[in-house]
Amino acid sequence: MDILAYWQAVLQQNASAMSRFFAPAATVKWHNTNEEFTADEFILANCKYPGSWDGAVERMEHIGDLLITVAHVFPRIRG
Repeated sequence: MDILAYWQAVLQQNASAMSRFFAPAATVKWHNTNEEFTADEFILANCKYPGSWDGAVERMEHIGDLLITVAHVFPRIRG
């Protein structure tokens, strides 16, 4: 699966597309708030959060089998 497709699903708040990227027992840790979610809770929070947003992947790093992305996510301005 492609990491850019994952970020596209996140930015579109597309729950069914996002769920393909998570193992059934996955957990998501938000390091900046020290919160931990199941995959389903994370997807629900992402898709139900008020408003819509846009963003871009600013950096990707591969370290062995690990892939780290840095993404800038911001509110979409309607105009």
